Amino acid sequence: MKINLNEEVLFILDELEKNGNKAYLVGGSLRDFFLSREHNDYDISTSASVEEMKTIFHSYKINDVGHKFGNLKISIDGTNYIEVTTFRKEGTYFDYRHPSEVEFVRDIMQDLKRRDFTINAMAYSRDGELIDLYGGIADIKNKILRTVGNPHERFEEDPIRMMRAVRLSAQLNFGIEEDNYNTIIDCAHLIKKISGERVRDELTKILLSQRPAKGMRLLAETGLLAYIIPDLDNSFRLSDAKTKREGYALEHMLCVITSVEPILELRLAALLHDITKPFVTEHSSYENYIHLRANMALMILKELRYPKTIIEKVCRIVKYYDINQWNASEKELKKMIALIGEEGISYVLKLREANMSCEVRENNFYNITSKVQTILKQGDPITKKEMKINGYDLLNIGFTGVEVGEIIELLYEEILEDSSINHKENLIQRAKELYENRKNLSH
Repeated sequence: MKINLNEEVLFILDELEKNGNKAYLVGGSLRDFFLSREHNDYDISTSASVEEMKTIFHSYKINDVGHKFGNLKISIDGTNYIEVTTFRKEGTYFDYRHPSEVEFVRDIMQDLKRRDFTINAMAYSRDGELIDLYGGIADIKNKILRTVGNPHERFEEDPIRMMRAVRLSAQLNFGIEEDNYNTIIDCAHLIKKISGERVRDELTKILLSQRPAKGMRLLAETGLLAYIIPDLDNSFRLSDAKTKREGYALEHMLCVITSVEPILELRLAALLHDITKPFVTEHSSYENYIHLRANMALMILKELRYPKTIIEKVCRIVKYYDINQWNASEKELKKMIALIGEEGISYVLKLREANMSCEVRENNFYNITSKVQTILKQGDPITKKEMKINGYDLLNIGFTGVEVGEIIELLYEEILEDSSINHKENLIQRAKELYENRKNLSH
């Protein structure tokens, strides 16, 4: 099978071979060619050492990302980088991620032995030679994921490979070979050895894949989720109070997560929106419930090392998505929009719509959605920043520092009731009335 390689890849392969080296396209980019999937990241393996590569490509941009592991990133066009790595074989893994030693070799066959899955363990030369020692092409045709060699050894070397198997299954719609699947169950506890950042990266890719429900189901069924997000795993094992269906919480979450757009904040919120189910009783107050929900989401996302901005957005969505519980007056809805912003309210509505579509019960969701949309279209002042009066104006009238905040709050409440009064002259006049009233009461 002839592959049409891009110019930069061809150039690097040509230059390496012109200088007496072997060079092959490898990894996910090669796999994706056979799957007819777009791929922007390319990996090349070569017999050339890092020093040889630096000499050959001295006039191009080079990023020395991993000299110790024979790894360089080379940019021919000055913008896009292609990863080029010296053939190597590895010793035992001392920290469930890094090999105790790396030996550079001249043979691609030894290099392919160290790779994770058969579909990632192929090599393709400039001349069209395909090296497929482990049946990667057959596994692509059969849509199956298998490790190179013994699955216990591969997963014990680097346990993140178990999550990678789940992620590839969700991305490619592949099954996991039975022995590999059972080995993930046996080795699931090893995922605790992996840093939050690496787990987060794989979880993110699963959530943003075309089949997030498949990925999350696999995480739950293999036992990985019990170590990644224990509270979420616990909630999945509950029976629904209304339907008495065991495992209903899992099925509901899978439905919701599939029903929202592939936006990270939304998919994370869909994942965690029912996180409090094991801790809530009929005696729990709604106020305590929503704070607990947001706090649990906060702790989980912090442990997974998500960025602060992502955490804040997700926690707001999770806290306020249960829109049926709001006071649905226009004034209260304006306060809610002011609190979480237009983007936040749009995400809240999207999650709530997905949540309701995955349940069977009466609700006033669409009525509230219509009200929110009307408020946003009207262009009425919603936040205090939009008020046509500020603290300096109130100080000039005679209010003290403490009083300024109180009067701003009073005027804000009045503007939310009647936006037509949001003109500086009106607000100054109203503030003066309030000042005189206070002065008279003090005498």
